[in-house]
Amino acid sequence: MGFAYTPSRNGKTVIRGSYGVFYDVPALNFFVANTSSPNGGAAGVHANPGGASPVYTLNARNVVIQSGVPVFGSAGPVPPYGAFGVSQDFRTPYVQNFNLKRTAQLSSTTILQAGYVGSMGRKLAVMQDINQPIAGVRPFAQQFSQLAAIDVINSSLTRITIRCRSSCARLPEGVDRNVQLHLGSRDRQHVGCAQHGADQQLRPAQRTGSSTFDVRQIVTSFVSYQLPQWAPFAPRLTKGWQVNSLFTVHGGTPLNILPARIAAARREP
Repeated sequence: MGFAYTPSRNGKTVIRGSYGVFYDVPALNFFVANTSSPNGGAAGVHANPGGASPVYTLNARNVVIQSGVPVFGSAGPVPPYGAFGVSQDFRTPYVQNFNLKRTAQLSSTTILQAGYVGSMGRKLAVMQDINQPIAGVRPFAQQFSQLAAIDVINSSLTRITIRCRSSCARLPEGVDRNVQLHLGSRDRQHVGCAQHGADQQLRPAQRTGSSTFDVRQIVTSFVSYQLPQWAPFAPRLTKGWQVNSLFTVHGGTPLNILPARIAAARREP
């Protein structure tokens, strides 16, 4: 859904805006092939250590395969086990995109544009360990004494992206009209994430903040030159060529001190 409005009769100023809602389909790997869990949780709903046919993850080295001899021996896995589940409150993720821009023609050679562009993702899929230790005690230690990590897929992640964008396209006087110069495109962007539910409610300040790809300042310039026909023959081959140049300067991403703290802790005697 969008609109365009010209407040003046001369048509030199245009205000545009749009809004849309888009729904997502979570990847199947979230549920049946989740190999990114670093806490020892199960690989998916098909690999839970419970029920009539439990599934375990076993490792063995220097194995000699013999007929009639179990590869992993007769001893079973030793608890605690890692489990996996899907929240009963899981919902379809969706993203809202919106923008509002104003374009003004300052002269016959200069156009100025400014606006806000944003998106808001809600009910995004996130994996949460609902049994991670709190003050050294797991919340489900008494109810499920044989389980350690209990990874649950939930739709509780919110992601917000806001960009303030301004740009100026200008063709200098006396320059070949085949040249298009785009100057001063400057973006201010903020990408933030927040998780809600389970352990996140106990430490909300630690679960809300800028994303690791949040780049606040971006300056871009663009030059395009339409080459003249460079030979009098074969116009389809010698005409219509362009030379383009793109220059971008941007700030850095947020610094995550957690990996540095972990590395420092490992180096301590």
